[in-house]
Amino acid sequence: MSKSLTTNRKIRKSIKEARKISRSKKKKAYCSNPFGSAQAREVARIKKSASNKKKNEENEIKKAKQYANKILAPFDEATLNIMANASRFLKRKSKLLPVYFIAAIVFTYLSNGENSMLLITSNLEGWFSISISTQAISQRMRNKSTAKFLKDLFIFQLNQKLQPCVATGYSKYLTAFKSIKIADSTHIELSKHTAKGFKGCHGNASKSSLKLNFLIDIFNLKTTSLDLKSGNCSDKTFSKNINRWLKFGELLIRDLGYFSLDAFKSIEALGAFYLSRLQKGVNIYINKQDEAPIDIESFFKKEIRKSHNKIVDFTVYLGTQKLASRLIVFKTPKWVIKQRLKKYKISHKKIPGEDYVIWSGYSFFVTNIEKTMCTSEAIFELYTIRWQIELIFKSYKSTFKLDVIRGTNKSCVECILYAKLIGILISERLASFAAVECEAIGRELSFDKTMKWLKNENKIIVAILGGELAELILDLAKKLKYLWKDKRKKEPSTCKKVLKVLQDPNESSYYKPVKRKVA
Repeated sequence: MSKSLTTNRKIRKSIKEARKISRSKKKKAYCSNPFGSAQAREVARIKKSASNKKKNEENEIKKAKQYANKILAPFDEATLNIMANASRFLKRKSKLLPVYFIAAIVFTYLSNGENSMLLITSNLEGWFSISISTQAISQRMRNKSTAKFLKDLFIFQLNQKLQPCVATGYSKYLTAFKSIKIADSTHIELSKHTAKGFKGCHGNASKSSLKLNFLIDIFNLKTTSLDLKSGNCSDKTFSKNINRWLKFGELLIRDLGYFSLDAFKSIEALGAFYLSRLQKGVNIYINKQDEAPIDIESFFKKEIRKSHNKIVDFTVYLGTQKLASRLIVFKTPKWVIKQRLKKYKISHKKIPGEDYVIWSGYSFFVTNIEKTMCTSEAIFELYTIRWQIELIFKSYKSTFKLDVIRGTNKSCVECILYAKLIGILISERLASFAAVECEAIGRELSFDKTMKWLKNENKIIVAILGGELAELILDLAKKLKYLWKDKRKKEPSTCKKVLKVLQDPNESSYYKPVKRKVA
């Protein structure tokens, strides 16, 4: 019995050893075969690539969902109810809940900026099965509490922080400044019946109009501030509350209409930077103790002749308060002078005087940016980016009909305007996401193309009502090749020029003005 057991053990042991030898031989044969080894490596590479792709897709979906939740956060039902109660929009129980009212009015004007009250009531019934008369909606929109409700929602949406999901793709270039903000305003003509609430400009202009003052962070494509005033208000009135929206280290670029020495002083006190055209008529002093200002024609003719590149750059003192500022003066090309004189004749309806003709021969810029931060040529490149806001206004008006407001009551006008602005902000936030994605692959997003793509087939409305905003964001990321700007063979875009300057602020550029309309 013991002998048989021993024999069986020996047999089993020999079988195991034979199997081991067989496996090792197979392994050696496989490894000695170069095709088999390469095939194994390729299989491993494909598996790893598929695994990484899956992880990236999961991360993209997670990021899209987070960003979608951020965009929709202001429209949470509980949040809207709190705002509606605070503004007295919601006084008692009603079938027209705040969330349904906001969705109906915002999405109706987002789909077509020229829509009427009839379509708002139609959409309420179609989307939410709420039957309500056109007169009831009209009465709601003529109420001050409704206008306040929409305004509060817009301000809440405007102040929303989205940085955790979308950081600026241009932050690596902004070594000199934390961000670049551009201030500008646009006019909207209204019905003469609203003249009591919104006074128009004098002369042949409309009897009733309003002015929207935008402050846009140009590289993030984000509106950071918006003020609404009557059309007859000067742009300078928007300069009073600088501390609210300008922070330390930021650069503010503004049009000539905003020129205010007091505002410049406040900006400098904040530790921020300003860049503006110099207003005609402001006295310029070379030294602080000088009593008489310089004679512009004789002084700058002499200084520009000395300069090899027709640029004068030095510190001066402006106005009666003798504000120290850096003044950069460029000799204006002849075609620019002709445009300025032509514009003066049209707007003033008279031939310009000799002093204006002399003034139009130069381009004056004032700033508190030090020479060590930016050269005089770089200052010119920085100022040219202000034209981007004109393109944004053009897109708002052509795509969203921002300038078409048919209300005959002040509250109604405000309701329509804020409803459109809320819709524009949603679109703007989506465009901001796309801009960062474009910048990551070295391209520049076309704001106008993106807005038109989002507006086409009511993509935003369908996505939000269907609970698929994250899917729209993912689709937007896939369609970037149709939305970015075409590459220029001869000359880079304005933003690309500015980014080049920001990469090296002391880089020696050259003054080569692009032929465009000059204010």
